[in-house]
Amino acid sequence: MNTHHIILMPSEFTVDRAKVLAILADDKGHANWDLSQRLGKDPGNMSNVLQAMEEDELIFKGPSRPTTNPESKKRRYPEQPFYIQKNDIVYSSFVDYVVKEDLKDDLTKFLSSNCMKKIIAEKGFLFAYDLIKNHLQNSEIRCIVSKALLSLPETAKYYEIYNFLGGRPDQVEDKFKELFEPTSHDPLISDNQGFKEEFISLYCYDDSEPAGEVFPNNKGIRILGEFDFLSSVEFYRENVFIFFKQYYRRLEEEAEISSGFRKFMEYDSYLSPLTSYPVNNSLYLIFIPPFQRIYDDVFFLTEQDVGRFILRAQTIYDNFEDILLERNRTLLSDQDILGLDVKVFTYHWNVAITRFDIICDYVRYFHDTIGDKKFHLKSEGNRFYIIDLETNRQVLPPLAESDTLLYGLLPTDEGSPEKSPSPRLMDDPFGYLRPSKHFPQEIKESAKERTPDHLSSILKTKYEDYWSNQEKEPPKP
Repeated sequence: MNTHHIILMPSEFTVDRAKVLAILADDKGHANWDLSQRLGKDPGNMSNVLQAMEEDELIFKGPSRPTTNPESKKRRYPEQPFYIQKNDIVYSSFVDYVVKEDLKDDLTKFLSSNCMKKIIAEKGFLFAYDLIKNHLQNSEIRCIVSKALLSLPETAKYYEIYNFLGGRPDQVEDKFKELFEPTSHDPLISDNQGFKEEFISLYCYDDSEPAGEVFPNNKGIRILGEFDFLSSVEFYRENVFIFFKQYYRRLEEEAEISSGFRKFMEYDSYLSPLTSYPVNNSLYLIFIPPFQRIYDDVFFLTEQDVGRFILRAQTIYDNFEDILLERNRTLLSDQDILGLDVKVFTYHWNVAITRFDIICDYVRYFHDTIGDKKFHLKSEGNRFYIIDLETNRQVLPPLAESDTLLYGLLPTDEGSPEKSPSPRLMDDPFGYLRPSKHFPQEIKESAKERTPDHLSSILKTKYEDYWSNQEKEPPKP
C-alpha cells in the first residue's frame, strides 16, 4: 500500500470544528465573518475556534484579499480567508468524526465538495475509498457516500483507466498503480479447496481465461461492490461498461474468443457488473455451478433490462457448442467422451432454464404490477431473492423465496406450469437442450433437434478446426 493511504490517529474534533471544515471544503476560502454568519456564531467565539483549529493544523490562513462581505462599507477592507490543510490525517479524522456524531449533512457537503474533487484528481479514487471504507457497513452512510462520490466527474475520469485494457503498468500515473497489483492466478474463487478439486475432476475444468489477462486488474471494479448497489451499477453502466464492450469486440476480431462468447460477456458485464469479468473468471461464472449465472446476481434498472436478461440466457443456448469449446479448448477428446460431456451439461442447462423461466415470470409480473422499479436478483444457498434496490426489501413472498430454486431441481417441459396447473416434467432431461418459454418461437420449434449427439458432433468439428488452426500458426517468439 502507498504511504499516503496510511491513516494515523485523528486530531481532536468538535461539532463546531467539523462544521467549519465542511464549509471550507468548497475550497473557496471563507473569512471569520462569513463562517460566523453561516454557523450563527458570535465573531469573537468563532475567532477562538479558528485559532485553535490553526494551532492543531486543521486549517490555515490564505493570503489577504479584499473583503467579500456584500454588507461591508469598505469594499477594499482586507480579510483573511481560511482553507483546509492538505493533510491525509485531517481528511480521515473529519470523516471518522462526522460519521460517529451522525453529522450527515456535513459528510455529504465534504464528499461532494471541490476539496474532494481535487483529492480524487490528485490522489485517485482509491484514496477517497480508503477514507470511508470502514463506514460502508452502515447502510445509510453507504448510500450517502455512494451518491456523493460516484456522481463526481473526477471519479468517472479516474475510471477511464479501463480504456487502456492491456496496457503496461509502467506507463500509468502513480495514482493508478494500485489497480495493477497482482491478482490470484486461481480463477476458481472458493474457500473450499475440496470443492474446487472435485469440480475440476468432474468437469475437466480448464482454469484459463478466454478474455486473456487484463490490466488493470479487478480492484477498481471490486470496490464498487462495497458501495450502494444502485449507485454502483448506474455508475458502471454509464462510465465503465463501454471500455469492456470495446475490449470484448477486439478479442473477437483477433479470434481470441468466439462471437457467441463475446455476446455473453457483453450482456453479463451489463446485467451483473459487480461480479462479472474481470472480478471473476468468465468461465467460472458460467460453469460454477453450471448455468446458474443465467438467473443469478442480475440488476434490473429499466424495463429494457428484462430483454437483456432473456438475451443473455439465449446467447448461451444459441452458442452452446462454442461455450463448451471455450471451457476447455486444449482438450481434444474422442466422440464418446464429448458425447458424455455434452449430455451432462445438457441436463445442467435444463435445470437452470427451468428455474430461469419461473424467475423471469416473477420479474415480468413485478414490472407489470409495480411499474418502474429497480431490482436485484440473487440466490443464497437454496433461497432466492428479488430485492427492491430503493427500499432494500425482499419483494418475493416467503414461500416463493424458499421454493423457487427447489422447483427447478427436476427439469420441466417448456411452457410448464403456465399451460398446466402443475409442472410437467421432461420425459428425458438428457435428451435435448430445452429452450426457455421466453425465447423466440422459431427457437422453440427446432429445439428437439438439439440433441447431445447433434451437439457433440458439432463440438467435435469445432475442436478439430481449432487444433488445425493452432498447427498452422507460426510459433510465437
